[in-house]
Amino acid sequence: MRVSFHTPIRFLSKENAFPACRLNIRRQNLHVGEQVLREIRSEWPVIPSNTLLEHRSQRLGNRYDLRSPLHQKLQALFNQYYGWVESGRRLWEQSFRSVHDFARAFYGAIETYPGLNCAECSMLGQLALLKRGIVAHRVKLEGVNPATGEAERTYEHAITVFGLRPGANLEKPGTWGQQAVVLDPWLGVVMPADRALDYLREELGINAARYKLRLSSKDLCPITPPLAAECYRQATGWRPHPPERALDGDPHL
Repeated sequence: MRVSFHTPIRFLSKENAFPACRLNIRRQNLHVGEQVLREIRSEWPVIPSNTLLEHRSQRLGNRYDLRSPLHQKLQALFNQYYGWVESGRRLWEQSFRSVHDFARAFYGAIETYPGLNCAECSMLGQLALLKRGIVAHRVKLEGVNPATGEAERTYEHAITVFGLRPGANLEKPGTWGQQAVVLDPWLGVVMPADRALDYLREELGINAARYKLRLSSKDLCPITPPLAAECYRQATGWRPHPPERALDGDPHL
């Protein structure tokens, strides 16, 4: 049985700050992101994640006795989820001959070892978008100590981004464009990228006065950006179809 803290879904589709043409495209991107998140969460109503368990406990202020049955249960769940994640990653964190081989290994791994930390969740988001024919990327957020230039492991997080401006630099969100959207199944978030990064910084507890936010596309995914656009055409059994469009009167807009 999959047991974890429930993560509510947060949507942000109502916009009024941009010209109509750009606004419509961003609304469409948000709408598609919401659909993908619903699909993932219908398959995974709760997220079996040791890092999410730890994150929620920290947000609650760790207000429980370390000797209590509750703590012992949480620790047992943490250990179980951690073991699943580590076992699964040994199956999919390697080189593959094709995107299809990778996807098959990844889905097989999380079926056998159903542990989903942020890396696995962002992978689910990326693959779901790629199967729709939408180029999507995984990006790592890090809280960096300016004095040392080193990232704090506590503040590492992976997300999925799509709808980027042509030529955008994944490490420089200022180049992503106003239509870019962040999808984060781990936290249950779909938001415009220009708002999501501030939200994630606050949610993850990255103190802006002490840490600088650094983004990186390195060491995340066997599906590199040049492969992403061709992913759904290469993978056996994946049939491309146009992205869903947001229609006038859509209740989500």
